[in-house]
Amino acid sequence: MNDKDYITKELELMKHECERDHLCPEEWVRRNAVKYHELHSKLEQEEKST
Repeated sequence: MNDKDYITKELELMKHECERDHLCPEEWVRRNAVKYHELHSKLEQEEKST
């Protein structure tokens, strides 16, 4: 999956979760910051090892 597809997929997920949980995008980001920070760190480590 290329970066554009990944970002598009994540934005659609965010929109769905915001509507479902009645959140504004800023609140969604606050709630998911740790999750995405950990994911990003993991992806960076994988890229460095390859």
